[in-house]
Amino acid sequence: MLLEELAKYAREKYQMDEQHKWGDFPGFSVIAHPQTGKWIALLMRQWDSESGEQLERCDLKCGIETLEEFRRPYLTQPIRMRGNKWIDIIFDRRTEEDVVFRLFDKAVAAGTESGYKLVLGMPAQSERPAYHETALPDPGRILRPEREKIPERIREMRHLYQYGRESSEFRAQNFLRQARFMADYEDDVPWIGGFSCYFPTYHDLTTRQLRGYFTWRTQLRRGHFQPIATSAAYIYIYELLNGVGADTPEECIQKLQEFERGYLDSGIGEERMRANLHRWMLEYAVLNNLPPEYARQAADPELASQNAALSALRAPDSHSDAEIFSAMCRFGGKKTEASPVLAADRTRGEHLFAEIWKKASAFTHKGEDLFTLCFGKRRTRQWFPLYNAVVCRPAHQEDRDYILDECCSYHCRNGLWQVKAYEKPYFDRNWISGLVHEADARLRG
Repeated sequence: MLLEELAKYAREKYQMDEQHKWGDFPGFSVIAHPQTGKWIALLMRQWDSESGEQLERCDLKCGIETLEEFRRPYLTQPIRMRGNKWIDIIFDRRTEEDVVFRLFDKAVAAGTESGYKLVLGMPAQSERPAYHETALPDPGRILRPEREKIPERIREMRHLYQYGRESSEFRAQNFLRQARFMADYEDDVPWIGGFSCYFPTYHDLTTRQLRGYFTWRTQLRRGHFQPIATSAAYIYIYELLNGVGADTPEECIQKLQEFERGYLDSGIGEERMRANLHRWMLEYAVLNNLPPEYARQAADPELASQNAALSALRAPDSHSDAEIFSAMCRFGGKKTEASPVLAADRTRGEHLFAEIWKKASAFTHKGEDLFTLCFGKRRTRQWFPLYNAVVCRPAHQEDRDYILDECCSYHCRNGLWQVKAYEKPYFDRNWISGLVHEADARLRG
């Protein structure tokens, strides 16, 4: 990472420019808080004659405790500034962009410290450059106009962000607080450019990007779906999963499905979002104890189809011949659909295959019936709903059982969830494919 990337971040997100204050030291500059004028960063670019490279460092006023909190090799004690509010960041290939930006955000939020001392000088050829001490005066209060007017609502929203623990829960709490505050905000500045971020929130967007996002959301809520960076589109999904933008859990599912139709089905958004969307809708429905039909409708169609097929083979007496035959084809081979047995009379053919499965279901091998030999037993494992989304989860959930269908159920005990289901890694298709192949051969004969 380069210092220029930090300087660009400060310009775009906070309208804060580098200030080159010393003609004799062109490689040194400061970034000052836009409201107080007090320094929050000292940027240092120095030529190292031994390595033949430019060394880049930054003393940042984000609190000495961050060295213990983050423990990165490029974070050290300050080298020019004094006091326990400062740290030093070495900029090289190891430096992580997201960590530096978070620390800079923290420095901006806390930027009220007064009084500091800076020493500059010409570097000597040694492991750490030496400097001739030169005292520089406190620049005092530096006021400058912003290049772009920040809407008051966005300014107030930024102030709601609380710095503290670096955890997913704390991040989600900040997002929910800000999302509720911005629930009905509208803007009219179009989205421009790209944006990529894991678990994105408002806090990761520049002011210009925030305005673009809320403009996009305004149009979406009116039924006009437009392109936007995928990471920004995820923020809208996170809002709904947190109950922002929907009055009831049922309405949340409805709006997520509308998003799928208007944004993904239309080809505007990236297809890779769909798997996450279906997963989160199912998990949201279970957590909010919606009727199982909501959850089944919201789930991944592939999962719903698989469970329906398993149910038909597990309890064939309560399913139609067509359902049983379709399930046999799903797990035993699609080529069965083209069997000559069905060509003359499909209804009769499906009935014959279904009867074979019913009779074979009574077969046991080493104490296990045919269905168990094919698909194993239902297995119980821990379940972490919405763990890969920015969502505030309830502090406590009552013990309950949620029956999705005959093959899958969810159980909450003491606030911990488990899922009980048949899992693909334990399927043995050799059993069912062998049965289907043999049935087809004999029926043809």
